[in-house]
Amino acid sequence: MESLTEIRETKIIYDELLFDYLDILKTKYKLTNGHNCSHTERFFYQLWEDTDTFIQNTYGLKSNHADKFSLIVALLSDYRSFDKWEDVINDDWTFYDFPNAHGGRCCCNHRIHNAYVMKNTNTGMSVIVGSECVKSRMITNTALQTKREAAVKRANKRRRVEKAEAEEMSQQDDVMRVTLFEAMSYPHAKVNWGRWRGTEITA
Repeated sequence: MESLTEIRETKIIYDELLFDYLDILKTKYKLTNGHNCSHTERFFYQLWEDTDTFIQNTYGLKSNHADKFSLIVALLSDYRSFDKWEDVINDDWTFYDFPNAHGGRCCCNHRIHNAYVMKNTNTGMSVIVGSECVKSRMITNTALQTKREAAVKRANKRRRVEKAEAEEMSQQDDVMRVTLFEAMSYPHAKVNWGRWRGTEITA
């Protein structure tokens, strides 16, 4: 086992004490392989409180974002099969866009503008994360970083398309409103507008 080390500045030591606590959390929240933590906001808030309690009682310190991120990443992995944090970081993870989520918080409690999902392929467990959080805290996992960069590019392209479509729809609505205003403002135009719509408008 390792001494105090990091998923970027975590105070949590990767040892049997942590494993025992993770066992307790898995039982408490009924977490099994394949569990999706991406949509359970209440779960996050309770788990952050549990992390605060664990750090305070174990090390006499206050927890930070790195501690929360580290504990949840370990919780998603097959933690007893590893000897150190680096092994958890370099486990097999997937990373993809979460199109229907806008903003919110990463699993580390950082506020994020765009949400993504990180999934451990060995346990099938997944969680909402922020791209920058994964970039900085799991930097040694080059395979994951490649997946992250690709997912961010796809998400940015999708958002650009959605923005362009929304702007086009807005412009069409503006034209429609102007045309309707003109039709209702001029008597001769009312008939033309009504015929175009299929129903003649009367004064």
